[in-house]
Amino acid sequence: MTEVLDPVATIDGGSPGVEVPWCTASLRPVGLLHRGHARRIGVLLEALSGVASVVCLDLEAASLRGSAVVAALEEAARRLAENGGALLVVHASQEDAEILRREAPDALLTSGG
Repeated sequence: MTEVLDPVATIDGGSPGVEVPWCTASLRPVGLLHRGHARRIGVLLEALSGVASVVCLDLEAASLRGSAVVAALEEAARRLAENGGALLVVHASQEDAEILRREAPDALLTSGG
């Protein structure tokens, strides 16, 4: 099911019913993202999910190499979705897209990835 998000969202933690402007953050990592990067990525995505409606993760220059990183992405995607937002993954390789579909179902992938 495809859900269309309203461009004005209420972010959890604000006053109930108070609308805040749509805010998008972009993250463009480079290289192999493995277990050693999971905590840093998780902390960064946790911070972004608290202030952004959409976080766009551009994997054009990066590859996923580890379930801990994918788990951090799924946690951020779930948190964003709970607040009416999304983790949008773009430029994922075919391999990374398959991993994300299987292990991070709350992340939204572009049709190319």
